[in-house]
Amino acid sequence: MESTEKEGEQMASEKEIKAWVALLPDYIDEDEVSDFTVDDGWVYFLHAYESSVECAGFYQMRLDGSELKMFHVESLEDVTCSLDKVEGDWAYFTLDYDTGADDDEDTEIQYKVRTDGSDRQER
Repeated sequence: MESTEKEGEQMASEKEIKAWVALLPDYIDEDEVSDFTVDDGWVYFLHAYESSVECAGFYQMRLDGSELKMFHVESLEDVTCSLDKVEGDWAYFTLDYDTGADDDEDTEIQYKVRTDGSDRQER
């Protein structure tokens, strides 16, 4: 569970994050969630999980824990993902691709996706 302050967004306290995590269904493990951010009455976060491949689900829910939904999924094969910010109906995120060489060879690409899951674009 982690939170980092992002410019222009409401910073969530550890107490708030723990309260939101307690509202999550059992299939979302608290050790698999990160990048909490709040925008316009919604909490947004990433859930890293394994199905047939490792994935990151982008979730949103109301501050009271209602209306939980996943709005986007990214495969995490040789990639790390971070939710940078949410503004209006856009979620901005970064994928850091591991090229297999040293860390200087990694490639970061920034994207945005609408919070309804549509219109993923490189930014």
